[in-house]
Amino acid sequence: MKKPVRVLVTSDLTFGATAKDAVATLAGRMAATNPDAVVIAGNLGETVGELRTTLALMKKAFICPVAFVPGNQDLFFQEKISSHDLWTFALRQVVEDHGVSYLQGSTLELNGVFCSPPGSATYSGGVDPDQAGK
Repeated sequence: MKKPVRVLVTSDLTFGATAKDAVATLAGRMAATNPDAVVIAGNLGETVGELRTTLALMKKAFICPVAFVPGNQDLFFQEKISSHDLWTFALRQVVEDHGVSYLQGSTLELNGVFCSPPGSATYSGGVDPDQAGK
């Protein structure tokens, strides 16, 4: 009989609205349970800097694989980049730069168990904010 795989999932940490100490405390408590993997399910902040800070705090706490699935609010970073480019390139690059697996369109395999988001959706319709209303 195979050993059960323990995957912890957290979402909507919304760094900025949530204090850095609170995110670090949560990560420490999660790590203390010795999970086989952690999935961070979106809505981590409102800027790429907040995303980086949250990913760094979470990744630092774990020795197991950490994966990220973007949320709808992650598509509205207040950066000069379209939602399409953010979704397609920028989020993946930031996430992978932190040693975190980007699960949108990918799969994480753990001892024969596969973790993958059920689908993908963008809530912006890929509209470039600089072109909106023109």
